[in-house]
Amino acid sequence: MKLLLVLCLCGLAFARPDYQSQVEKQASILQLLDRVQQPIIDEKVKEIGHSYKPVLYYNNYKQLSRQHIEKFVEKVHRQQTLPRQKIFNLFNDKQRQEAIALFELLYYAQDFETFYKTAAWARVRVNEGQFVYAVSVAVLHRQDTRGVVLPPLHKIYPSFFVNKHVIREVYKAKINMTPTVIPMAITTSQVRHPDQRVAYFTDDISLNTHVAHWNYLHAFWFKQTYNVMKDRQGEKFFQMHHNLLTRYELERLSNDLPPVSKIHLYKPIKSGFAPHATYANGLDFPSRPEHMQLQSVGNLTLETVDEWYRRVVDAVDAGYVLTKEQQKKELDHTTGINVLGKMLQGGQQTSPNPRYYGHLQRAGHVLIGKVTDPKNKYEQAPAVVEQIETSARDPAMYGYWKVIDQIFLRYKNTLPPYTRSQLVNSGVQVEAIKVIGESRASTPNTLITHMEHVDIDVSNAVVMSEQQATIDVKARVQRLTHEPFKYVITVKSREQKKAVVRIFLAPKYNWLGEKLAIDQQRWMAVEMDKFVTELNQGTTIIKRASHQSAVTVTGTKEQLQTVYDVESVLKRQQQPLYVNKQVHQQCGYPQHLLLPKGKPQGMSYKLYVVVTDHEQDYVPSETAQETEQYYGYCGHAEVKYPDNKPLGYPFDRRIVDEDQFVTPNMQAVDVVIKHVRPVAY
Repeated sequence: MKLLLVLCLCGLAFARPDYQSQVEKQASILQLLDRVQQPIIDEKVKEIGHSYKPVLYYNNYKQLSRQHIEKFVEKVHRQQTLPRQKIFNLFNDKQRQEAIALFELLYYAQDFETFYKTAAWARVRVNEGQFVYAVSVAVLHRQDTRGVVLPPLHKIYPSFFVNKHVIREVYKAKINMTPTVIPMAITTSQVRHPDQRVAYFTDDISLNTHVAHWNYLHAFWFKQTYNVMKDRQGEKFFQMHHNLLTRYELERLSNDLPPVSKIHLYKPIKSGFAPHATYANGLDFPSRPEHMQLQSVGNLTLETVDEWYRRVVDAVDAGYVLTKEQQKKELDHTTGINVLGKMLQGGQQTSPNPRYYGHLQRAGHVLIGKVTDPKNKYEQAPAVVEQIETSARDPAMYGYWKVIDQIFLRYKNTLPPYTRSQLVNSGVQVEAIKVIGESRASTPNTLITHMEHVDIDVSNAVVMSEQQATIDVKARVQRLTHEPFKYVITVKSREQKKAVVRIFLAPKYNWLGEKLAIDQQRWMAVEMDKFVTELNQGTTIIKRASHQSAVTVTGTKEQLQTVYDVESVLKRQQQPLYVNKQVHQQCGYPQHLLLPKGKPQGMSYKLYVVVTDHEQDYVPSETAQETEQYYGYCGHAEVKYPDNKPLGYPFDRRIVDEDQFVTPNMQAVDVVIKHVRPVAY
């Protein structure tokens, strides 16, 4: 089967000398990650994988000693690591350490050739899940693979996102050598539980890909010795999980469901969950009946997790944390959220005191995942919450994320409200806001959502011959999307200047139909966009399309990508118009989920626009990779985040006086979101 080269249409063309190298690297990564669950077909990968010996080239691995390399290689050759065909669980300490050891071998390879040969060696010998994880994290952090695009997760792990019916139909299509499109309902659509009204959101492949990519970029175990700048990582942990939870809450609101309930350690989990998905080795993802009680898992006891929680909350209330050296570190107004985020993410090298404050985030994945078999009596496969590629599928995980989110809220409520001087942009006034859909029939300030069908490639779901691999098999899935729209913002400025435009969406009413005060809205507001613009002296009309959002990346269907046949591109020496420039552009919230679903009769929201002073906000980078662009919940790799305002500003702090809060450079407009044209199978 010919390899496909995916090159993002990101508006920048490489010069010819760099282009050829970039194409070859892209082809190599796709080659390595092609059909990882199956025997290797590519002869080049197979030959290198069997013949390459990392120990003989130990000098080609920066900062790794020969003894370190020998120890890991020997463990692999003696089959003392996780065997192939077994299921990799990132939250299993031993399995994670093995994956980190492979990552370090890949990350410290001194050039791409060494990296590729090392990856080929690992592809032959290392567990498939560990291999995919280590390669993915390495590609996103190495300088010489910057811009290389990882293949979509549904091509690597198709069985994670489709049900058994689809897998059976893939077998039939491959045996019969017949290209097929298989209709598939949402994998949890047959479950009769209120939470499944929002399964279109939790099951969304692009949403789960976003969560996985974020965790590849901001791995909790990432060490400071790797010398990769992780600017404001703890704050980004807060921002990503807060927006993910809030968007889930907005979908619940659209479906007449109450806010998600927090998971309690000593109370049963009310909702059950049946993912109807399988692992490549045939084992099912376990289901969870309703009203299951959390239990201790090995050394991770409920009492320990409860103590960690109380220590974190006590630190928030006290206004400081205790470091490893038993020194007090203040949770101040500027860096406090970053410290707290690192503490909750629970990294051994990033948390101020991991032994004392523990790892609450990881603990939730383990406790919920093992709730049906806490003693491992039945050797169940890992649950969906134990895979970062699928953790967003389980409604219970949002209940646990709410526990984490409430800790952040508790901290934010200790901070004083923003003063008027911290909010105002002198000489700037937002005079009008209008939101307009692209269709001619669109009504201003009325936005449209609907369901659509998207075909995803599931050809890799079964083991196949080279001839069968040429047969395309796709699953037709349903997802939420919206009519494209644009913001039209009229701003008056006393002088010409640069400004940062910040756009937020918040519900106008709660699930009981009660109108929300602005202080209630602010923690339910989601960031829609943030961008730099030039204001003229006098009146400026700013137009911004929804697809330009700095928060989002395009999804499976609308991705601005061109698929090239690698072999023909290399043979022709032909340069495509565009290639991907920055690795972080792979990470972002799905564009098609930018708007919540809304209701058929229309659902009321408030759209807030805040225009701040770019000169005051801008943070220059300490590296050559200067940028003024904002990349949503992921941020930039290895550069300073270019905004000195707290993430979520100005809705991250209490609003005690609306008249004092609303300044001339801030404006709100009522918008209605209508859900139309339901799709039926």
